[in-house]
Amino acid sequence: MKIDLTKNGFESIFTSWQIEVLNLLTEYPGREWTSGILHLEMFDREPVSRASVIGFMKLLEAWSVVEVSYDKGQGGPYRIYKCNYSMDSLWAYIKLLVMAWIKESSAILSSTKTVKTEVE
Repeated sequence: MKIDLTKNGFESIFTSWQIEVLNLLTEYPGREWTSGILHLEMFDREPVSRASVIGFMKLLEAWSVVEVSYDKGQGGPYRIYKCNYSMDSLWAYIKLLVMAWIKESSAILSSTKTVKTEVE
């Protein structure tokens, strides 16, 4: 995770196209999305590869931002994503994740010690 402290809100954590995906997800809470539909919707707003959208959706799944179910199609099984957050509730949740990450990172950094070795 990269945090840009010179920016505010979602801009401090996400790229502009990722924010557009979040806008789509929160604009229609509870709506089911496939990566293909998200990609098509995104391409009109800000061109991005479908692979990038899929990678971002996997990240959101890992963060428990979206629920994932599976369906079968002609090409095999595919993922269906659903976000139940509004933009405000999503921002509150993301802030909790960032604060937990900062706390965990601080603990790791404070527990590391510099080892001095002497050469004979």
